[in-house]
Amino acid sequence: SYISRNLFVSDTNIRQINSNSSSGIEFWLNTLISGAFNNYEGVSACHSNEGNFYVENYTGNMPSDECGLVDITYYYDFGDGNVLIDWKKQSSVYDISYYVYGNDSLQLITDETIARFTPTVSYSYIKVRPYDNDNKVFGIADTYTATYPTVAPTAPSAPAEAVSGGSYPHGAPWYKNFTFCIEKENKTKIGIDAYPGYKYEGILIIKNLGNAGINVTISCSYDGIIDNPCEFTKIENTSLYVLPDETAYTGIEINVPKDIELGSYYYKLVAVDNNGIRNDIEIFLNVKKKTIIDAIKEKGKEAKEVIEESGMPLWFIILVVVLFISLVSYTIYYYKKKKWKGES
Repeated sequence: SYISRNLFVSDTNIRQINSNSSSGIEFWLNTLISGAFNNYEGVSACHSNEGNFYVENYTGNMPSDECGLVDITYYYDFGDGNVLIDWKKQSSVYDISYYVYGNDSLQLITDETIARFTPTVSYSYIKVRPYDNDNKVFGIADTYTATYPTVAPTAPSAPAEAVSGGSYPHGAPWYKNFTFCIEKENKTKIGIDAYPGYKYEGILIIKNLGNAGINVTISCSYDGIIDNPCEFTKIENTSLYVLPDETAYTGIEINVPKDIELGSYYYKLVAVDNNGIRNDIEIFLNVKKKTIIDAIKEKGKEAKEVIEESGMPLWFIILVVVLFISLVSYTIYYYKKKKWKGES
């Protein structure tokens, strides 16, 4: 038997749950805002890696196999002012956000289970508090001993377990992450002013900062409803293998449809490696009506492409154009002068 997807808000309705049957009771994806269990005999609180949500000040008993709580699994200080933290999600049927603290100072709020950020304070531990947005309560937090600021240590060689195929689902102590950006400015956020029919071309850059090769998968993520920009954003190569301390490149092309609805579109390019580390590039696409200046720029770009495809040096083409214009001007002047003499 099982008990699942319930919201407990009263002290009287959950005082005791136990099972004397050999099969026991499975208890998962429940939310306990008030009350506490006195007896969990024969009760399992983990089903398919989903457990339960307990209000932050919960003081009751809890089964030893409870697997639904937030659990910080990875922390890394890059030594350049940025840190990375990764955690296991909070089980719940409700909408959960995560509040990340350095000691007791709030650093960020996110819906993700991984964050890379620049702390605003010094701290000796970091804390993640899950927040139930529907029931407006915090759940049980997890803390992790971490001192900031500190200099990131030099990554040692990969352990023998990793070399022989050991599993490190959230990265390992020797793993130093990777960077993911667009163009030469190392941008992780870009704004693109576009118009219907506009074409954007760029280069995605992945730098492996570790001393082990990584497989990186790139995808597009959009949470909107209409005109999904991922449908007209083409990533040249969505799967890359990057050697230690090496850089890999792949092209990106955004072809804005001519019938797109005008407005702003926010979406992400997501890169995830085989260690589960994730980096995002945020794209703000602002689609407006095409202006005369846009048209001039577009024609200028087309002319440049024609010149490049011809294979002739730019200086030679400019010289030919100047000579042609000079010849036309002289011819006009000559015939006008001849005409004037005839009339006189």
